[in-house]
Amino acid sequence: MIEFTYVIFSHRNCLEKKFMKLFDKRNIVLLMSIFLLLMMVSSVSAADVSDDAVVGNDAAIDTITSTDMDSGSIDDVISAEVSDNPKANPSDSNESLSGDIAADASSNNDNSNDNSVDDSSQDVLKASSDDEVLGADPATFDRIVYVSPTGSDTTGTGTEARPYATLQHALDQNGGYYAPDTLKIVLLDGTYSGIHSGYTYYATVSHQYDYLLICAENEGKATLDGLGRNKLLHISAPNVHIRGINFVNAHPTTNSSGVCVSIDTNHVSIENCNFTNNGNNLIWGGAIHVQGNRHDINITNSYFENNTAEVGGCIRSENGAYDINFVNTTFIGNHATAHGGVGCLFGNQNNKISSFDNCYFENNTAPSSGAVHFHSGNSIVNNCTFVGNKAQGHGNEDEEGYAGALGLVYTNNNGVTINNSKFYNNTASRDGGAVQIIGGGSNAKIFNSEFENNTATYGGAVSVVGSNTQITNSTFKNNDANTTSAAEGGGAVYIAGSGTNITGSTFANNTAAEEGGAVFVRGTNTRIVNSTLADNTAGDDGGAIYWEGNNGIVDKVNFTNNTGTSTGGTSQGGAMIVTGNNLKISNSTFTSDTVVNNPGSRGGALFISGTNTVIADSNFTDCNASCYGGAVQVIGNGTNITNCNFEENNALPDEDKKDDGLGGAVYIQGTGCHVTASNFTHNTARNGSAIYVNPNGTGDNYIDNCVFVENQAWVYWLPILYDNETHKIETNLTGGNNILNAIYNNGSNRRLYINGTNPVLGWENSDGGRIPYQDDLENEQAIVITVYDRNGNVVYYNDTLKTNLSGTVSVDIPTDTSSWFIINMTHTEDPYYKYITNITAININPGVTVNNVTMYEGNESAQEVVVDVVDGNKPVANATINLTVIVNDQPIEIGYGNTSDEGVFQISEETLFKTLAPGEYKIQATCTYLYYNVTTGKNETKTVVGNGTLKVLPYEWDLTKTIIAVNGQPYTEGMEIHVYDNITFNITVTNLVDADITSVKITDANTDNLTYNATVGGEWTYEGNNVWSLANLPAKGESSLIVTFLITNNGTSINVANASIFDGKQNKSANVSLEAVNLVILDITKVANATEVFVGDNVTFTITVTNNGQSNATNANVTDKLDPNFAWVSGGSYDEDSHTVTWNIGT
Repeated sequence: MIEFTYVIFSHRNCLEKKFMKLFDKRNIVLLMSIFLLLMMVSSVSAADVSDDAVVGNDAAIDTITSTDMDSGSIDDVISAEVSDNPKANPSDSNESLSGDIAADASSNNDNSNDNSVDDSSQDVLKASSDDEVLGADPATFDRIVYVSPTGSDTTGTGTEARPYATLQHALDQNGGYYAPDTLKIVLLDGTYSGIHSGYTYYATVSHQYDYLLICAENEGKATLDGLGRNKLLHISAPNVHIRGINFVNAHPTTNSSGVCVSIDTNHVSIENCNFTNNGNNLIWGGAIHVQGNRHDINITNSYFENNTAEVGGCIRSENGAYDINFVNTTFIGNHATAHGGVGCLFGNQNNKISSFDNCYFENNTAPSSGAVHFHSGNSIVNNCTFVGNKAQGHGNEDEEGYAGALGLVYTNNNGVTINNSKFYNNTASRDGGAVQIIGGGSNAKIFNSEFENNTATYGGAVSVVGSNTQITNSTFKNNDANTTSAAEGGGAVYIAGSGTNITGSTFANNTAAEEGGAVFVRGTNTRIVNSTLADNTAGDDGGAIYWEGNNGIVDKVNFTNNTGTSTGGTSQGGAMIVTGNNLKISNSTFTSDTVVNNPGSRGGALFISGTNTVIADSNFTDCNASCYGGAVQVIGNGTNITNCNFEENNALPDEDKKDDGLGGAVYIQGTGCHVTASNFTHNTARNGSAIYVNPNGTGDNYIDNCVFVENQAWVYWLPILYDNETHKIETNLTGGNNILNAIYNNGSNRRLYINGTNPVLGWENSDGGRIPYQDDLENEQAIVITVYDRNGNVVYYNDTLKTNLSGTVSVDIPTDTSSWFIINMTHTEDPYYKYITNITAININPGVTVNNVTMYEGNESAQEVVVDVVDGNKPVANATINLTVIVNDQPIEIGYGNTSDEGVFQISEETLFKTLAPGEYKIQATCTYLYYNVTTGKNETKTVVGNGTLKVLPYEWDLTKTIIAVNGQPYTEGMEIHVYDNITFNITVTNLVDADITSVKITDANTDNLTYNATVGGEWTYEGNNVWSLANLPAKGESSLIVTFLITNNGTSINVANASIFDGKQNKSANVSLEAVNLVILDITKVANATEVFVGDNVTFTITVTNNGQSNATNANVTDKLDPNFAWVSGGSYDEDSHTVTWNIGT
């Protein structure tokens, strides 16, 4: 039992609502009155000190009125009159330029030097990406101030002779009421660092000028140095221009943004500046940060290197910011730890443009978007170069590793544009080796750009998820998609979205480990026009293009030497695979496109699965596939092939198969298909040297007005039929075409129309061949017959024979054929059918048979192996037999000898078989005999092989272990088990085969929590050390071992029983897991030292905890939640947030 006390203080909640008297209603009214009075005095003072004269009713005005600043929209009203007055006065015309800014330095404005605007001038520019109001300095500045590292903020006057020491002091001295309209601050050569007292940045621009220029006296020789801990420049007022300054080593010690330049305003320009070694891994915008809803930010002719941030290694702009433009700027070796190694621009979705123009990006890195991450549409990348940028990811593959150079995420229809840009050697660990475009938006455009040697898992160069993508006049070379996922690919381009349009582009030497060596597109209404795809490779489907979607168009496209290598699967479509309906291909060429390395590869140029395919006015040359469709395989109804040329295409069969190499030029699987006005020349296949038709329904197919020239099929059947009674030798030549020596129809002749007519079925119905017929017995094929005697002499020769309509050659032979030994028939290769030869002997070769043997592994009984050798029905005596068993592809001899007079050779094997593992083995008997070799012209020994099967069956047995009792009571599932209980286990071994199992042993070792106690009855012998043995377990029998263990500790216990048979040749284990708990029963009481208390009294509570169980209670904690009217004084550990007292009472 444990007792403890604590003291609390009784109180009421005394946090009443209190307000400062300063802010009651009367004082607020007084303060507002004073503020308005001061504003009126300031206005009068400003008019009093103005240098402008008031003429007539005109008043001098120098005011910019801004509205809706939170949303980022600006309504700047500037009224100007043509005069010599350097300040603008209201015009009598009452014309205001609402929302516009007058261009003081307009090339069309003759009054630019006096800051006036001609009413007729059209050079009034809006604050947009084209706004150049900050791009040209005023002709003169109202004031020029100098700053030098050797100057003085105490004695300096801001002149070149007596400069200030800091930029902040120069700004402070030239701000406020007496600030000039245009101010130029010149930083003399040297390095500036440090922060003024009370400031967060080295310098802060907060006063609004008409034009503020902060520049180096000598470009690149004035440096703002953050010393590895400071931020440099904050701009909160518009119309600021920074020129020729170096920003280095800005590393804030806190998590902040824009450590070099923080922009919280509009109309800021940065020109000819260098940003080096700024930022850290926690900030947003390692060099520059732009607040939301800001615009007209221009960075020109600048250089960024080795800047770092979490997001946007060089720059980040927030939501609503737009018109942020980079021109002629270089980014090298910048890094972000999340995304955007160079920049992250969130932007404005409402047709507001941000852009990069003529910029260079090299070796920038981030987990995603290695260079730039745009987060809005209507973004432009023009004339830029991206080299060696990398999105390397770092673990979260679902969200990182995309966009090696450029990531564009947007959800509207404004689109993004990439124009005249180059992407070399960029890498993404996920998709988009150079560019990734996602977010559900549409109208992405890529014009006149080059992508070379970029790599990603898919979309080796470009990955797009969005509709209406345009790729125009662009080149993709040597890009690679290395994913092994069969659902992705695109060595150059991956697009998921409808309305894709690829025009005037070239794809060469791109590779994909899986689908689409050059292009992977998934979406409807895709168009590929006036393009070239050459030397692209896919490991699986679509050597050049993998395409899923309906209503596709391919027009004026050249496909050359594209390949599906089958390294990632069974390749289909060496040039293109399309899954979708209503595809139209026209005016295109396919040359040397191939699917190889797999006997199941299909569609050397095209593999199409879909209905209503149209292929028109196109050429297919030297395309190859192994299985179906040397040039084209189409699966689907309504295919229409019109006015096409097919030449030297090949379906290349495997000699070991009989059902591949079909359709040398075209393989059609469907009905309602038309092949019209097309030419087929020198195509080859096993079946269907030009066309293979495989109808999959009851509809009809049509072949009309086509020309077939010397298309070659295989001859795969040339039997030799010898009849000793009729004295004839005969053959039937069966070839791979069954119509016109060019077509194989794998369906009813009634479902195929040739020039409007069904071919009749069978040669016998062809009216002597005058009617087109369907039959695979080939007519007019030359057959050469040669017969040899046993000494190799030619006893018969005929080379003048040709097959008739039934494909038959029949020759009368001499009545005396006693000298005949070997007959050879040959069809020599011709333009329509390949070479085939067949040889047979008049005396039949001996037949060898071997009986099959079945046994259980390890069986030491002798096994009988019997070999029978016969010649026809006649036993062959004294034949030499070599008997072997093939183990691990190696023959092991088990017997050698000669057959008996009955032609039998028999052995009893009891040495090798019992050592073999379970499985099937070939028993091979080799018999040698004499024959005549036509090739060598000699009598030679020939072998005849017979095979049998040795099946070695495994001993199948099982081992189970269960808990059957706790402390002698039957065990039920869920029963609570305590320390020091006795647990009884049932360990059962079951023999599952029809043979005895011997030498069974069970080992059930002690564990940290379980100790062996006793064996309960049974037939098992206890050998000590927790080992039991059983001499024999009968066939299909089982035996149970009942043992008891004592639980010695609490917690989870796993008791494992290990069993072996045949002295350890096979082993199994079974285990039981149980949870033992200490029996702990805790009672708790709480009493107070008083029953009635008053505010301010101390109350003492005593809490008593008693363990009435049999086991120790460890790590026990007591918590007491206080009433809100009590305050804790002492005792235990008090948590103010939860108003709870806690004690750890240990054991």
